[in-house]
Amino acid sequence: AIKHQAKTVTVGISRSDETLLQVPLVRELLATVPELQPEITAMLTLAGVNEWVAYNILRRTTAVNALLRNKLAPVFEPITRQMLILRQLPGR
Repeated sequence: AIKHQAKTVTVGISRSDETLLQVPLVRELLATVPELQPEITAMLTLAGVNEWVAYNILRRTTAVNALLRNKLAPVFEPITRQMLILRQLPGR
């Protein structure tokens, strides 16, 4: 999980989300294809992303353009990393 300073924005697998990796069906999948754990984790992480991820930053700022991009970087960089994991799948 990534927390942006004192704000409560969290992106990625947090402690509570790690329990998702313990769901029997997910555990069975990981046992069958352990080499795909990074990709499976990325898919589960991205599945939990919605507009509320950036809400805490957006509601507290009047920033625009480059300043807004800088404020949102802690939200979008982890999402981008997860997407890059999936883009590196063989056969792409």
